[in-house]
Formats: sequence, C-alpha cells, structure tokens
Amino acid sequence: ARTMALDLRQKQLALVHKMLSLEREAAAEARPAWTDPWKVLVYDAHCRDIISTLLNVGELRKRGVTLHLLIDAAREAIPDVPAVYLVQPTESNVRRIAEDCAAGLYDAFHLNFTPAIPRTLLEMLAVQTLESETVASVASVTDRYLNFSSLENDFFSLQLPGRYRTLQSVTSTDMQIESAVDSVVMGLFATLVALGVVPVLRFPHHGPAQMVAEQLGRTLHDRLRAGSHAALFASDSAAASLQRPLLIILERDSELGVMLQHGWSYAALCHDLLDMKLNRVVITEEQTGGRKTQQTHDLGASDTFWASHGGAAFTVVTSDLDRELNEYR
Repeated sequence: ARTMALDLRQKQLALVHKMLSLEREAAAEARPAWTDPWKVLVYDAHCRDIISTLLNVGELRKRGVTLHLLIDAAREAIPDVPAVYLVQPTESNVRRIAEDCAAGLYDAFHLNFTPAIPRTLLEMLAVQTLESETVASVASVTDRYLNFSSLENDFFSLQLPGRYRTLQSVTSTDMQIESAVDSVVMGLFATLVALGVVPVLRFPHHGPAQMVAEQLGRTLHDRLRAGSHAALFASDSAAASLQRPLLIILERDSELGVMLQHGWSYAALCHDLLDMKLNRVVITEEQTGGRKTQQTHDLGASDTFWASHGGAAFTVVTSDLDRELNEYR
C-alpha cells in the first residue's frame, strides 16, 4: 500500500520558499535560483525562530534576501527594494508596518501574517495606510500558517513555553486557559495545513487534551466548510486524498518519567549539557586575561554528521568521529 509522505520540514520549507519568491512557483526539492529578485526580509522574534531552523544566512542570500531585520529594530530606508514581512498578527506589528509604509522605507510591501490576521487588525492596517496615502505600496497581504518550528523532518515544536503550566495550574484564569488552548490549536492547525492533511483525531476524554482536540476539530470543520479555506488541504494526488493520518493528542503528565530521564544519545547530551535551542548551540570559551569568546554552531539537516549520528549512543559517536577525522586528515 502506498504511504503518505509526511516530511514536515520540507513542506514548511516549500511554503517559505514560495513566500520569498513572491508567490512564484517553488518546489520543495528545487534548487535555489540566483535569479530570485533582491528583497529585504522583516520579521518579529517569533518568526525569526521559525526561519532560523529552515534557512541559514547563505541560503537566504540564495533566495535573494539581502538583509533580514527585526521589525522592532531601527531600519534605514531602501526605497528601490521590495520587502517581505513575516510577523504575528498583533496590534504593535500592524502599527509598525503602517509606520514603515508612511515612511516609504521600501519599494513594495509584501505582508505575511502567521497565523491569519483577524479582520479588526486588517481594517486597522487599511485605515492607517489610507491616512498616509500609501495603500498602493502594499503589494500583497497573505495569511500564512507557519507558526511552528521544524527541528527535524519528523519533529517540530510550537515554541510555546509555559503552556503546560498554564493549563495545569489551579491559579490560571479562564481567559489564560482559553488563550493557551487557542495558541496550541493554531500551531497544530498550521502543521496540518503545511502537510495538507485532515487527520483522524484521538484523545483522552478529560483535561486540556480534550479541550485542544475538540477545538482543533471545530477549527478544521469550520475551515473546510468555508470554500475559500478548502484549498489549504488540497492533496497532491487522488490516492493521497483517500488516506488520513492519525493524530493522537495526549497530555504531558501521561508520561512524566520521560522529562526526568537523561538519554545517552548524542542529541540528548547536547540538549542537557550545551543548552541546545532551535538546533543551535553556543559554546563559551574563556581566553587568557579572562576574556570570553562565543562560538555558535548550527546542528541541523545540513550537518551530515549530526543528521546521521544525532540518535546514536555517545560511545558510537566518539568512535565514528575519530574515524572521520582520520579520513579527513
């Protein structure tokens, strides 16, 4: 039987490539084209973390990105270059975009929001650009569903620290719990949009897992009923459309022992000892005179040794590392 291809990282990467190519066709496996138009990438801190696990600086350059800047940072005008914005739909981000349009920082503004921008904020953006007479500079406004970080081909994180505590704490208010559930649901919905699948949901009938699963089910149902959102889950083939993956939603306390275990694998040791975050480790070395230097190392799919040894026992890693070093010499 034919199985579904659920390579989440490659599918998210294809969506980012399409965004950076200004909606031109971009296949996930296609090589970056040096003919991509030059552009500036502007993002907030959350979206920066999403991009950093997918593309490094060199790969961004191959996609025509000459500068990548935080939206809150002071930025100089580059009036002859278009800008691609990837930000969360918040009032502060919308206000800053309107200010950038009024200042004429870039030639054209391609605005991408993840998750989808609500109508109230879209109207706020329209009013402010109308007041500054810069509506024509907004080339596009697109809803993206990229609010998750693909750390590996089959491993992702919603980057929502503290949500477990919020959902389990007796001191959390109803509003806090509702906000936490909403953020988890939108992150899971984004992963399903990236995969282009509508899963079969299974979950325990109690607690936060049930709240998340039921709201996710309602979200999927409502979006599929709306004709404009049905294309989000369009399958690549008729055969694939007949298959639905199983999504099991569980609570962390169903297996608390895992959080207390320390594995002996290469990846687990890097997480425990080097404070690995978003496939990146920072090693601090103390030089003579007390001066400290930092070295940053990206550990991801582009690192062939990490890709092949991340899950291996550390004893195997040390022996293979010695062998590869000898071969290199």
